[in-house]
Amino acid sequence: MTRFKLRRIYGVGVDVCQTSRLLKTYEKFGSKFLTRYLHPAEISVFHNLSQDASKSAQFLASRWAVKEAVVKASGKRLLFPEISLKSGTNQDPRPKLHLEGTANKWAQDENIIDIHSSISHDGDYSVAYVLLEAEYEMKAIEEV
Repeated sequence: MTRFKLRRIYGVGVDVCQTSRLLKTYEKFGSKFLTRYLHPAEISVFHNLSQDASKSAQFLASRWAVKEAVVKASGKRLLFPEISLKSGTNQDPRPKLHLEGTANKWAQDENIIDIHSSISHDGDYSVAYVLLEAEYEMKAIEEV
């Protein structure tokens, strides 16, 4: 019997985040906020941006939005520090999402093979859109 590997949309998530709200939260809780919601690599990037308040606030809001969008697309309660976003390169400017720990295990169990994301900023808001793509096998119907 022939088997086919097919792709399907597993889930779609979108989130809008107010930049000033995340900045106030960071100002209130400091490093405790960062370690609870950001991946260690993202914390390093944030500290490098801390000279520019508007860029660092936008960074926090965009990361929050994309992590919320991943959670909404998955339908599961995933831990934010296990979801990280890396900026694209000159060859491929699309942002890349990476999952670690229990989030990665969940993705493997659900056959998630690709995570598509888009982030945008305008004024005091960041928006993120995430599409999870999964793979599954289908058996071909045999002719009699």
